[in-house]
Amino acid sequence: MRRKNLKRRIFFTLFFLTLVSCGVKPARADRGEMVLLGPEEIIDRDYFAAGEKITLSGTINGDAYLAGEVVIVDGRINGDLLVLSGTFTLLGEVSDDVRVAAGQANIEGKVGKSLTLLSGNAGMARNAEVKNSLLALSGNLEILGSVGREANLLVGQALLGGPIGGDFKGWINDLTLTSSASVAGNLEYQGSQKGIFSPEASVSGKIAFSPREKGAFSLPNLGKYGEFLPGGVFKNASRPEPKKTAVFRLFGLAIAYFFGFGFLRLWPQKTREAMTVLKTKPFKSFLLGFVSPGMVFGLALLFSLTVLGIPLAFFLILTFVFLAYLAKTFLALYIGQKILIGLGHRESEPLALLAGLLVYYLLRFVPGVRFLTVIIFAFLGLGALVLSFGTKKAKKSKKNGI
Repeated sequence: MRRKNLKRRIFFTLFFLTLVSCGVKPARADRGEMVLLGPEEIIDRDYFAAGEKITLSGTINGDAYLAGEVVIVDGRINGDLLVLSGTFTLLGEVSDDVRVAAGQANIEGKVGKSLTLLSGNAGMARNAEVKNSLLALSGNLEILGSVGREANLLVGQALLGGPIGGDFKGWINDLTLTSSASVAGNLEYQGSQKGIFSPEASVSGKIAFSPREKGAFSLPNLGKYGEFLPGGVFKNASRPEPKKTAVFRLFGLAIAYFFGFGFLRLWPQKTREAMTVLKTKPFKSFLLGFVSPGMVFGLALLFSLTVLGIPLAFFLILTFVFLAYLAKTFLALYIGQKILIGLGHRESEPLALLAGLLVYYLLRFVPGVRFLTVIIFAFLGLGALVLSFGTKKAKKSKKNGI
């Protein structure tokens, strides 16, 4: 329960910052486990909400920003709609653009401009309508409704059973066109196999299929950066000379110690909380650290699709990169403390940090271990730092007997 509350606080704060950073004051901001905007309610400015379940049945004369495990929109939004959800359903109407990041997205209403989908599974019902273009990144996509202009897809499986008013393009591994499918422009796609087209399906332009060749999507030679990949994938990658590498690592050690020591001095309580989480919840810390890059960059991508969200997307990525760099501080400090205890030395956080960072950078000299070292230190530290933000409230609740 505590983890869910932490997620809601993070989402709510992100949406609030999106508007504040652009100088916009929302007319209403709802937060809670169940958020309901009734059919009779009318909001004449931007609206945002965060909760486990959000149901928007009223009218928004502005943009709407919604984040929840389940989001249902069956009202009307006279503006843009931005959604982050586990399951999203659109039953109503949106006058402008709709941007969705969801595990499951169900489009059964009308979109006045363009629709962007980032989802595991998505579907457009027969009564669904997108007046402009469709952009979809999805595992499985079913299009039975109409798209006024072009459709661009990057999907595993796609079924087209409705009209497309322009070109239909993309990387589609498994494409099916039913008898009710029609494409007013060209149909160009790449995949591992040709699509299955019904004889009644209509394509006005040319049909072009490009088979995906073996290795076509393999990563290129990354030059000197190839050394950071596991297993020596890029054997022909040029590597720095040993002396230069040592100098670079020593310089990196000095910079890491400078920032780590600064964090210890500026936020000692937060450091201790992160250390406690790291000791008591190492698996949960690693798991959260593992999924955090995808969550952060997914949010940044979602925000960058709107003018209002671009400043926050930029700030979010910069903050994450800095915290990811700083994350190794916590595991290094923990290892350093163990080393000092083993040597019978009195506890000293600055010295422990230096000892732990020395271990970290020495491990990065070992072939086949450097990548694993970076991953473990980064994910454990990042996850512990994020989880530590929930410890303060937990302590207060326990103290108050809640």
